[in-house]
Amino acid sequence: PILRSIAAMGVTRWSRELGEALRKSLRTLVDKLRRTQLQQGRRAFQTWIRDSIQKGAGALHRMTNTWGMQQQELSEETNVAGEQVVDPLEVISSKSSRWASLWECTCTPLEASWWEDLRAKARQQEQDPIDEEQIMEALKCFKGVIGVGADATNPRWWRALPSGAGQALAELLNAVESGLSWPTAALLTIVQLLPKDAAGDRPITLTQGLYRLWGRVRKCRVREWTAQRAGFWDKAVAGSAPLRAALIRQIKLESASALGFSWAEALWDLTKFYDHVRLPHVASVGLALDYPVTNLLLGLQMSAAPRRVRADRCVSELLFPARSLAAGCPQAVDFSRLALWEVLEAAHEKFKPLDLSTWVDDLGHEEVGTEAHVETRMVAVSLDVVGGLRRRGFVMSAKSILRASTRSLGARIVATLKRAGIDIQLAATARDLGVDA
Repeated sequence: PILRSIAAMGVTRWSRELGEALRKSLRTLVDKLRRTQLQQGRRAFQTWIRDSIQKGAGALHRMTNTWGMQQQELSEETNVAGEQVVDPLEVISSKSSRWASLWECTCTPLEASWWEDLRAKARQQEQDPIDEEQIMEALKCFKGVIGVGADATNPRWWRALPSGAGQALAELLNAVESGLSWPTAALLTIVQLLPKDAAGDRPITLTQGLYRLWGRVRKCRVREWTAQRAGFWDKAVAGSAPLRAALIRQIKLESASALGFSWAEALWDLTKFYDHVRLPHVASVGLALDYPVTNLLLGLQMSAAPRRVRADRCVSELLFPARSLAAGCPQAVDFSRLALWEVLEAAHEKFKPLDLSTWVDDLGHEEVGTEAHVETRMVAVSLDVVGGLRRRGFVMSAKSILRASTRSLGARIVATLKRAGIDIQLAATARDLGVDA
């Protein structure tokens, strides 16, 4: 009817009635198009949500966290004159220089004496060879879309290789374990910088497909070690979750308030934790705690491997780090346990019983009792723990928070720690492992 009305305009004498009828017809058409567009959009959105949930809800989680926010960008770079750098090559050069300083990079690769000691221990470990079945099962675990490393390869693609390729991959990984060294080409990693805040960027290390496949196959060794040897203070273990750990802490403090006890809670945060980890320390603690030696050696080789920093579409020159873990490595969380082990074990031995727990690099310490007891213990434990962390090269974050049952109690603890050179913020509320407390 609408098309006929439009066609009639050329052969029919124009009138007010005809114009009004045409206006109504066009208005009806626009309304129908809007409803159709809205319905199609809803169906597409529902399909996207359904597909996202099937893949782990990662995309849905990111969307809800950034809803209504401006698109994030990498932090700005400035030159010695304080002027913003905009040339892409100058930007990546500036960023890589800053990260190189943090990682204590050298101009050429250096191998310290402790590497040979670690290899000697690894040679004594019995090896169970990798077979084709393990390879094919591991390849199924990789998602269809992942951030690829320097080889631009997703291990999932290897499932499409001809028959016998799985056995060839198994033999290759067995050769790596026998030689206790990765091929030189497989050692190059890409450190992708992601937006974090105006003060800095977040680095994610993208390893190559061969290392990712090996990490997936040998994950069972590390999982067994974690189940048997992880510290009782470590909450980042299988079967646990950040929400559970945060709720248990909060319930304890609320129960203390209901029973009339004083309490204080310190939530310690470490600045760029992974980037301050010293590899010799991880190696020595790993050997002392019977960590799977081959996994330890080959994993630390990747942490010490040459890196290129990537921002937008530019990559830096080669960097040779002397410290830092590879954020994104399958063993990074387990290496972080080793990095903190001695400090936490010493604190629990010295102040037992002690309620000091960790979730990777987030430390939570609670004290409950009389006001004098809480103040004395909170100060003593904080001095011991922070001092031990600093001696191992870690830097305490200014975002660390102290909460207390009364403001006066919290203010006294903060003032005492400040006189000792430890800064911590007094707050009534805090975000503990992603939960508002």
